[in-house]
Amino acid sequence: MRAEQQLMFYCPLCCAVLYCSVECQREDTHGSTCQSHGFWCSKFLTYMKDTSTLSDFPFEFSQETSSADFDATRYRSFLKEKGVLGEGCWLREGLTSSDKVQSHRYGRYLDLENPYVLPVESCVLDEPISVDCQSSIVDWASYYKCRELDLSSPVAILLQWPLTVFFIIQNVLNGTEPGNEVNIDIVGVEKEVELVPVFKELGNLLPESKIDIHMFGRHLHPQVKEKTWSFGSVVVSVHNELYHKNVCAPQAQTPHLVIGFNAGIAAYSSWIPTIKKLKSMKVPTYFTDYCKSSIELSRLMLKDHCDVMTSDPILNPFRSPIRMASSDHDLPWFSNAYIFGLECT
Repeated sequence: MRAEQQLMFYCPLCCAVLYCSVECQREDTHGSTCQSHGFWCSKFLTYMKDTSTLSDFPFEFSQETSSADFDATRYRSFLKEKGVLGEGCWLREGLTSSDKVQSHRYGRYLDLENPYVLPVESCVLDEPISVDCQSSIVDWASYYKCRELDLSSPVAILLQWPLTVFFIIQNVLNGTEPGNEVNIDIVGVEKEVELVPVFKELGNLLPESKIDIHMFGRHLHPQVKEKTWSFGSVVVSVHNELYHKNVCAPQAQTPHLVIGFNAGIAAYSSWIPTIKKLKSMKVPTYFTDYCKSSIELSRLMLKDHCDVMTSDPILNPFRSPIRMASSDHDLPWFSNAYIFGLECT
């Protein structure tokens, strides 16, 4: 619940949830089910201790963008100051509920000509990565150094997607051998279909591999349905359907890796048949999420409905540097903050 904060008070134990009255707090805290604060309070206290770690970025602007009071209004001002508000692949960043863009299906705004908008970054990211520094890329600081990008550049906000895939490949598949083909399925896509051009950077990071990406999501805009784009060694195809319906097709290839960004698995029942299919396929499958509370809910749901266990979440070094506000709590929220996997044995 959100209201005038000065009229409310935080839970004195976890300091993550606001209440309007003692009666409201007492009612919410009573009980031990996952719907009550009694279940979550000690967990929230632990999650809140991660705030400084989650907010640790090398960027010149990150003290502002990772602060607890960084809201949509300040984000829009930040994007405007950087000269990218409402442009290119930045179009859905900093939106408010009243923005007309929100009413359009994902895929309506796909800018293949000028995705980054920023002139310097556009030139830099069009060039291959120096072979000498490829192996040193382990976080944003090392990536920016390798790419010779200024730490004032906000381009990490867009690059979090391909860099997260790169991190998972390097740490889950132990990298790729020269000449290998890597087939990646990205499930539950929404805004990712409007970020197709930025996945070209994955080819720059893995220059000797052919990367075939298939994105799966529903209710996408007609202009991206069943379309394919090539960016050098990276090929991206978009499918307007739920993943479990596609992989049942006899012609579907078996991926080397399946990824779901900011999945929020517990919030959508449509994940259940997809997870069950992935369990039977026994394909390495990883998800990201905004915070550990969402991952904990996903863990409970997967155990109860799919008989699937998950790995412990790890901090994603290529998470977004933009802190987001939650309507339910004041836990630190960052896009692609944590990575966890399915344990389908």
